[in-house]
Amino acid sequence: MTVSAIHQKLSKEVEEVSNEELREQSNRSSPYIKIAGDLWVIVAMIIMISAVTWLALAVSAGDYFNHSKAVRNAAVAGS
Repeated sequence: MTVSAIHQKLSKEVEEVSNEELREQSNRSSPYIKIAGDLWVIVAMIIMISAVTWLALAVSAGDYFNHSKAVRNAAVAGS
């Protein structure tokens, strides 16, 4: 097939699509877009929760290692 024949074939297929079919297609894809938006929000929340947890653990570990080993060993268990 030549390029012009392919172009003519595609042009006929495009012309056959009616406005109603396009509306139906857009209505079918709309819920997927909404779900994708919700998934991005959920992913952002998970990342924020992970960042806060990492920060809390980093501060806790920093407090632990800020003291000397003698102070850590002299502390009562669970303190």
